[in-house]
Amino acid sequence: MLQNMPKLYRRKHTELQSIQLELQSPDCKLSKLRASTIMTDYNPNYCFAGKAASVNDLKEVPRRNISLTRGLGHGAFGEVYEGLAVGIPGEPSPMQVAVKTLPEVCSEQDELDFLMEALIISKFSHQNIVRCIGVSLQALPRFILLELMAGGDLKSFLRETRPRLEHPSSLTMVDLLNIAKDIARGCQYLEENQFIHRDIAARNCLLTCKGPGRVAKIGDFGMARDIYRASYYRKGGRAMLPVKWMPPEAFMEGIFTSKTDTWSFGVLLWEIFSLGYMPYPSRSNQEVLEFVTNGGRMDPPQNCPGPVYRIMTQSWQHQPEDRPNFSTILERIDYCLQVQYSNVFALGPFLMQHVLSIYLIVKYNGHEYTAWPKSVVLPTFSFDCATHSLSNTAIVSISSCSVTRFLFQSINFTPK
Repeated sequence: MLQNMPKLYRRKHTELQSIQLELQSPDCKLSKLRASTIMTDYNPNYCFAGKAASVNDLKEVPRRNISLTRGLGHGAFGEVYEGLAVGIPGEPSPMQVAVKTLPEVCSEQDELDFLMEALIISKFSHQNIVRCIGVSLQALPRFILLELMAGGDLKSFLRETRPRLEHPSSLTMVDLLNIAKDIARGCQYLEENQFIHRDIAARNCLLTCKGPGRVAKIGDFGMARDIYRASYYRKGGRAMLPVKWMPPEAFMEGIFTSKTDTWSFGVLLWEIFSLGYMPYPSRSNQEVLEFVTNGGRMDPPQNCPGPVYRIMTQSWQHQPEDRPNFSTILERIDYCLQVQYSNVFALGPFLMQHVLSIYLIVKYNGHEYTAWPKSVVLPTFSFDCATHSLSNTAIVSISSCSVTRFLFQSINFTPK
């Protein structure tokens, strides 16, 4: 059966090229594109990521060098195990790995999708993307070997760390921002390599560990759909769409660009700061389609700092070109992390009464101005700074009128 996989791959590649030519034709109508499931059934970016992909590039690990130690759960195709691998060139021996399996009895499409995932991940090399160690395709069931991420998926981790009665969350704002920064770095790498993920979400991110020093990584490339099936929406054919993480142009017209991932990252950021709640609470997928299409956007999670919510709303701009790229998003997350306070408080149950927001609302002549980390043009002023625990915002009153350049980093505030 293995010998048929390269043939199947080449046939699908030929079909894809034919479809691409058809979509580029001036005779291809928009209505036809909307009705087509090509963008969801078979994404060319998934297959090639701007690079030539070949089955021969995969590192084959003999089955005798792999031992399965315990089950980790059920993936999109089959069981996922923790295991040990030995004798892999350039790797420690033995090496702990996560082993994704493909059942011996499966469809041709599942066989192709399984191969595609291995090809995709093998092309990436980044500290915030889960690494493919190798494959074992010469025996049944087929295996994909990935680096073991002992912290599990991000969505489950966030839910586990929610504050409980008399048990505040162990996570600080810095922890949440560092998780967001890790994923943004991975997204920036994908963006620079012209790869569109299409499914940036907490369920598809993994952690190296649950304690301090954890690193978050993008760990799934469209293969988690059976685990969180309620998060997806069926369109046209059998393809499932993660509607709550998608911008209007994606679910309305099947258009996916790097700015699609920007939108999804904004929703992921909402997941992080809500500690794993489902986006658009109480709304069904169909209701979300209508809500977002009509310009609706989510409110900030409870106690979310203003500048973090601003990153979200900028990621959710209706026009893709108005959304920031990941370099800009990283700058803004870095800014949030640079601001230091004399005390760092954990997330208390339902309230953070003493945590300042990490930006300024400056009131001048009846208007409010928001100061970002970059220098901005504002009047010179003397001020008294009062912290407002419920609004989590430092309010500065302007007393003079001369215009100069105001450097936000030079101002230090201490919580009450």
